[in-house]
Parts: sequence; C-alpha cells; structure tokens
Amino acid sequence: MVEGGKGKVAGPKAGLEPYLLFQVGGETFGLRVESIREIVSPEGLRPVSSLPVQGGDAWWEVEYRGGRIPALDARKFFGYIESPSSSPSILVVGDPTRPLGLLVEGIAGVSMVSQAELRPFPSQASSLDPGFIQGIGKVEGRPVFFLSRAFVSMIVESVPLADGTPSRS
Repeated sequence: MVEGGKGKVAGPKAGLEPYLLFQVGGETFGLRVESIREIVSPEGLRPVSSLPVQGGDAWWEVEYRGGRIPALDARKFFGYIESPSSSPSILVVGDPTRPLGLLVEGIAGVSMVSQAELRPFPSQASSLDPGFIQGIGKVEGRPVFFLSRAFVSMIVESVPLADGTPSRS
C-alpha cells in the first residue's frame, strides 16, 4: 500500500517508510527520506569535466555550505534526454564528511510506502543495474521507481577522494 501524495506524510503505520518523490525525465522516482541529508537549490551549478569516473559528463559541482560538492545529474545518469526544468533541486546524500548531490528536475512530495507492495524491477527493462531499483509502486495512480540503498552507496563510492583514490574502503 502506498499512501500520501504531494506534500503529505501519512501517520506512522506498521511497515510503512517515508520516501521523497522527485521527477527525472518525466518519470517519478522515490528515495528513502533517511538517505537524504538535505534538499538545496542548485546555486552555482557548473559542469565538471575532470572527474575520473564512469559517466563523468553526468557530474556537476554545486555550492554547498560555503564550499562545493559533486552532484550527479540524475537525468543523464538514467539516460533521459535533456530538457529544461523550472524547479531543479539538489538532494544531498552521503555522510557528513562526504556529502554528494543528486540533481533532480523537481520535488513531488513525500509518501509512506509499504515494502510489501513494491513489485520487482524487471532487469531487462533498462540498461540500469537492477540493484539500483528497489521496486516499482504506484502513488496516486502513477508509477514510481523506488531507488535502493545500493544506488546511494554507488554514487557516494564512485567519486574519488581529494587525493584521487576511490572512496571505497
């Protein structure tokens, strides 16, 4: 059972977890609220061409708390065609010492989601690693792709540390 909707959070119920819903390429995605440190505007967003990671053209830098952090363009990462967004946002994820951003086209709200109601993501449906999608559900009749914890771990681990070494321990 998926509850809530734009701007609503259903009361606590057994088995329900809060997810932030956001737009990318005309689709709706969900990410566990616990995975998101903060939502910020994309001030000072600029491309990063020197980041030595796969999909380097999908990475940007954004101003964050007096410094700059890398931000993954979700639209490019998921393979959507570029389109202008009237209300882009940066979802800040990662630990406090290594924050990273996820550039999304807009925030759709928060919904409470029952894990039991999510359908598996068919691995043949996309070139994405099926481990990145926890499952597919519906919110207010619209399909939502719920991202897994593995997705957040991947973006955090893919960016090299300041000395150039991978962040994986």
